[in-house]
Amino acid sequence: MKIIVRVATQRSVEISHTNLYESWTRMGKQAQGKQRSRNDYNTDYEDRKESFHKMGMEKLSILKITPRSIKQAEAIRQLQDNDVSFMFGPAGTAKTFLSAYMSLEWLKTGKYEKVILSRPSVETGGTLGFLPGSLDEKIGPYMVPIIQNMKKICGCEDQVDQMQSQKIIEYLPFQMMRGYTFDNVIVVLDECQNCTKEQMKLALTRIGDNCKVLCTMDGSQCDLEDQYESCIVDMPKFKDVPGIGFIEFTNRDIVRSPMCKLIVKCYDRK
Repeated sequence: MKIIVRVATQRSVEISHTNLYESWTRMGKQAQGKQRSRNDYNTDYEDRKESFHKMGMEKLSILKITPRSIKQAEAIRQLQDNDVSFMFGPAGTAKTFLSAYMSLEWLKTGKYEKVILSRPSVETGGTLGFLPGSLDEKIGPYMVPIIQNMKKICGCEDQVDQMQSQKIIEYLPFQMMRGYTFDNVIVVLDECQNCTKEQMKLALTRIGDNCKVLCTMDGSQCDLEDQYESCIVDMPKFKDVPGIGFIEFTNRDIVRSPMCKLIVKCYDRK
């Protein structure tokens, strides 16, 4: 919603207020701008679902998956039960895949308006330098792993491309989160081992009503120059907090390929 404040004439101010009121009404918000509770959002569930169906969300095709380990089944349950979920584990344990899958499953219900994807813009072993293009074009290369998983889950690239064009799937870098409130959205924060303590605090304090946050991280692949600045250092603070879940994968849970599992074990040798 774009609001332009003009003070040239009384008429322009009145028009702005009228448009603002109508926008609030269409969005199901109270005209008085009062703080809405979680129950208020739940009562609007059917309205939001109908709006999503008008955009074709009921046609979203998602492949059904079967957990390949006891830990994956536990992870799905944890993701469903908690508002914030931290997934730890080595490469190949399907952390990003599960985040993408659950995001699309929740999105299809109509209970959430969009999926916001973010990932620290940290390169491995150097820097790519300046990336030309729009904001999405600059951030896009970092989001390829998540988008690839979503396309695999949908079985059709066109569906994901359409959701991106309609801003149902949206990129948001950590550097631009200040001032946002995450209402009615699913937020996927990938590769968070490269996220600083300040960036994680910024992201988590954006959480509003009816919001799911999924964080993935692999402590063995931190690319920060000072690894003590990684948000992983702060993770013990969130233990035993209601609504926050921890999922810890091990080498046994690697499902990418037998070779990937073997290589990870090799690197773990003393």
